[in-house]
Amino acid sequence: MPDRHVFTLVRMGNSERVSPWLLAPDFLAVSDVGISLYGDAFPADMPPSVVCHRYVGGKWSGIFAFFAAHPELLRRYDYFWFPDDDVETTAASACRFLDIVATEGFDLAQPALTLDSDHAHRIVLVAPRFVFRRTNFVELMLPLMSRQLLQRALPLFAGRHFGLALDSIWHLLSDDPRQRVAIVDAAPVAHRRPRRVHLKGEMTKLGVDPAAEKLRNVAELGIRHGSTLVLAARRADGSELRRGPRLWLGYLGDHWRQRRQVTGRPWTWFDGARFAFAQCCHRADRGSFDAAAYRDIAERTAETGNTDEK
Repeated sequence: MPDRHVFTLVRMGNSERVSPWLLAPDFLAVSDVGISLYGDAFPADMPPSVVCHRYVGGKWSGIFAFFAAHPELLRRYDYFWFPDDDVETTAASACRFLDIVATEGFDLAQPALTLDSDHAHRIVLVAPRFVFRRTNFVELMLPLMSRQLLQRALPLFAGRHFGLALDSIWHLLSDDPRQRVAIVDAAPVAHRRPRRVHLKGEMTKLGVDPAAEKLRNVAELGIRHGSTLVLAARRADGSELRRGPRLWLGYLGDHWRQRRQVTGRPWTWFDGARFAFAQCCHRADRGSFDAAAYRDIAERTAETGNTDEK
């Protein structure tokens, strides 16, 4: 993997400490790093190589503001990673994730979450028998995007603090969403802080309502939610299981055997049955959005000069 062809950007507040893996020499050897602050005090002893930025607001509006301030970065890197500030991993594991992404040429990817992680979607929990799974879903918590996909998605971030519902559709911005969207199981990370509690508190101070923002996102973009599905999975021996009985038996069987280890958000029998039914029976192309509405948003954003897409 070429040195530093990845840019990792983390949004964080006053009380946060930079995760040790993010500034570890091994990680900085393969990824440049930016810190975008929604508070007013940067952590002490910040390395001079780190790009610092301040924007009071949510994660996605802050990312949009960061690239409006630094548009040259969109031309400099092949991949852009946006993990939450409370993701727990090691530099070695993070580098392993980046290496798999670069090798496979994914447009959109994330590391899987450990079984004890606080999570919203069962599909993001690690499936240890696989190196990665091709999916129709990568969540808001820690997506990595290719340059092309970020340029397409960036206009959607303007004015959207939480970004809720965008992860239902952004995989569709890839030229080949069935092949180039994945959850990487070989390099899982942990997320143990309750989801959105901290950010919701900060946004409440600014009068931002996440539920209202989500409704606006769905309405403006005509978002139709689909089921989160595993489309294929790569095993350690290099073979790949396509969607069908062999994949379902292995993947869902592992879920059943590991069910007691899922502590971040235990599921009921009903949750498990619904998830299994969706994997086996639901179509992968049910999610959609209004392409004309998207183009209008992208064109209006480009007219302001706030993106670098050509």
